[in-house]
Amino acid sequence: MEGEISEVESSPIPLTMLTVSTGVAFRVIVLVARNRLTTRCSKASGNHVYVGKNCEEACTTNDLSNIVMQALREGVGAKTALGYGAFRIEQK
Repeated sequence: MEGEISEVESSPIPLTMLTVSTGVAFRVIVLVARNRLTTRCSKASGNHVYVGKNCEEACTTNDLSNIVMQALREGVGAKTALGYGAFRIEQK
């Protein structure tokens, strides 16, 4: 047939942008080292995650969850301005 080439003769260009169909569910799990999950540096109740060795820059585990949720809503990865990488949070 005219205009056709064999698979061996073709030079395919691979698609490097991974896409996922609408409706696919993801579970995002954030792990924190147990030695950074503590209440010893703060008088506030609840668990805190500390970024530095001297317990500076603390945030609660609830704050950390909110930060991750907001990042997923705004989009992660490349081309977020075009709508790629944005997630919708579904409540159970």
